Amino acid sequence: SPLPDAFWQALADELHRLGYKVFTNMVGNNAGPRAAPLEGTSPIQMTVRLAVPLVELAGRFVSMSNGMSALLVACGVQAQHELLILLPPEGETVSITDLPPVNAFTSQSMRFAALGEGPWREFAVRPGDDNSELIKAVARGDLSRAIEWPPKA
Repeated sequence: SPLPDAFWQALADELHRLGYKVFTNMVGNNAGPRAAPLEGTSPIQMTVRLAVPLVELAGRFVSMSNGMSALLVACGVQAQHELLILLPPEGETVSITDLPPVNAFTSQSMRFAALGEGPWREFAVRPGDDNSELIKAVARGDLSRAIEWPPKA
């Protein structure tokens, strides 16, 4: 499931506060295209063909685990990338179609999938939690809230 717009809006607001120009990809997600950009952001149609040069020009992108972010990581895009890993509500597991429940980290992590060495950072997000400090850390590129890699046994 995508993160709620309120999360993305708070992140866009924090990035603006730090002096960034923020774009909303109008292509959308598995729920479909976006009807309107997030408030204060510029709309953009980031197609697969334009993704690598556009992100390298921008120098940074923030996304959830999806096909576009996997493509960018696998292509070795030269940009900072914050990947948001969606955690299920406390006590629940992630379910993918007819497969048995899976670990949220291993099902979404670019590092676990061994698609490259970065320079992305992965952050765990649980909708419904107070994510205000996490949003600030993601906006600043602060690794203190990032998922440690490799994970400790």
